[in-house]
Amino acid sequence: MEKVSVEPKKREKELEVFHQENESLKGQLNEAASEISTGQAKKEEMTSRLSQLEVDLEESRGNEVKLKEKLEAVEEANEALETKMKKLRVHTEQWRKAADAATTVLAEGIEMNGG
Repeated sequence: MEKVSVEPKKREKELEVFHQENESLKGQLNEAASEISTGQAKKEEMTSRLSQLEVDLEESRGNEVKLKEKLEAVEEANEALETKMKKLRVHTEQWRKAADAATTVLAEGIEMNGG
């Protein structure tokens, strides 16, 4: 009879151990599920941030093209102004020489007239 009495206690003990292991495994499973959920949330956030960065990159590329076009236009205008300035310097020098020559002629004319 003792053997029969020991058997249920042994089974009860085994059941308790299995129950504790089961609870432990449930806890680990819940923890793993929580980590997976957190990981998925982080993945979604990173995907969203990546999408926004792609949009920003495309906008930057568009701005880069516009800025290059503006730079080219400004450089062309600058070259045109430099060419005009060179022409104006040449004309100014020609007018200065003409004025010097006229001054010389007038000065000689005044000296010849008894000035």
